[in-house]
Amino acid sequence: MRFASVDSSVLKVLNNARLERQTVAPQRIDFGSQLAGIEAEMMAPSRFVGDDPEAIPQELRELMAEVAALPEHFRIRLEPVLERVIESARRRRKVLGLVQEALAQLRLDMKYLIFDLEATRRERDAYRRIAEGNK
Repeated sequence: MRFASVDSSVLKVLNNARLERQTVAPQRIDFGSQLAGIEAEMMAPSRFVGDDPEAIPQELRELMAEVAALPEHFRIRLEPVLERVIESARRRRKVLGLVQEALAQLRLDMKYLIFDLEATRRERDAYRRIAEGNK
């Protein structure tokens, strides 16, 4: 036996996991409630002031104020790095906006698809009842 050195408790855990997978009945997924949970998470308050994609997060504005208060020889070294960080934050903000738009469109598409699926199922059931009535 290749696995003679495997602890018996490990084998018990593996067997229990396999048995649990076999006994679990398939469940119908409710996409609506999952999407509602995701939407609630995305509605958290923003660190940005306004809806301007060029807006700078509050933390970076505070950092800019601190750097501006530094002596000139430190400020000269830190300002280029700070500008790169600010530009990176702006790019991430734009990308985030695009992703949020794509997710909103995906949510709408999912709602249409679910509606279409339910209508198709109703039509199928109606035709099935008609076909069974003709027998």
